[in-house]
Amino acid sequence: MDGIETLRRLRQTKPASALPVIMVTARAESNNIVEALELGANDYVTKPVDFAVALARQRAGRAQARRGRGQSREPVASECKQRS
Repeated sequence: MDGIETLRRLRQTKPASALPVIMVTARAESNNIVEALELGANDYVTKPVDFAVALARQRAGRAQARRGRGQSREPVASECKQRS
């Protein structure tokens, strides 16, 4: 089973808000990216992974989800210091 099929099965029972999915794959063609996003992927990262970019995207996604729930966003700088 590939990542697209896994995503398809996950989305049958869990919405993106309940279970965020970030696709990490070597497939960089636009049709693959579009398919994953249309099936409910929250984000799509291609290999080789730039971990600083992936972490920033994950934080941005969490912040967006918090704002959607009416919660405030804590500063990214404080998050960075906590992880060091």
